Amino acid sequence: MRFYVNAVCLICIVTGAIFLGGGIWGVVRIYYPELTVRSKTWSKVATIESFKAEPKRRKGLDELSDEEIAKRWQIEKDATIKEEKREGIRDIFQMAICLIIVVPLFGVHWRLAKRLRVAGGGG
Repeated sequence: MRFYVNAVCLICIVTGAIFLGGGIWGVVRIYYPELTVRSKTWSKVATIESFKAEPKRRKGLDELSDEEIAKRWQIEKDATIKEEKREGIRDIFQMAICLIIVVPLFGVHWRLAKRLRVAGGGG
């Protein structure tokens, strides 16, 4: 019984730490999306030159004005940032759900572990 209770406590701590890290990463994603968006994705929209250089876009951009190209680039860059922020919010919700489950589970098992230590049994 003691082994089970201590194992559950350890699993709760490890799980909570992992999801807490994910939640902190979510906060960073929300406030600094340019830093956290994947390099491959960001390199396509980081500058207007990189946007124009994207092979899939080259054909369609030739007949557009510089102003229209800049507008399309800004739209795609904003969409990339918005998606990164949305993922950050998702990370925070995952952390919150995990902690809502793990904290009470840990509390119950921690109290049980203390009782078993005081009683000196539980095998």
